[in-house]
Amino acid sequence: MTIEYRDDNGSNAEIYKLVKVRTKTVKKNTVYGFTFKDVVNSPYRPRSIETSVNHTTKVEYIVGGEGTFVLYDSKKQISYCFTIK
Repeated sequence: MTIEYRDDNGSNAEIYKLVKVRTKTVKKNTVYGFTFKDVVNSPYRPRSIETSVNHTTKVEYIVGGEGTFVLYDSKKQISYCFTIK
C-alpha cells in the first residue's frame, strides 16, 4: 500500500501511523476501534519513506491480507479509516 501526503513544514518524518483496527458488533451495528496502545505497540512499519523537493512524502507499507485499517495522525488527532479486500 502506498500513501502520499504533503507536509508544509518540509520534514521527512512519518506523520501517520498505520494500525489495523478491531471490529465489534453492538446492537447489530459494526463498531471499529483502536487504542493508543495499538498505535504505540503495533503499528505497521513503513517499507520506505521518500520526500520530494516539493515536500510531498511517499510512504510504502506491506500489508498482508484483508481488514480494516486506520491512518492516524497523532498531532491533529485525526484518523482515516479504510478497508482492504
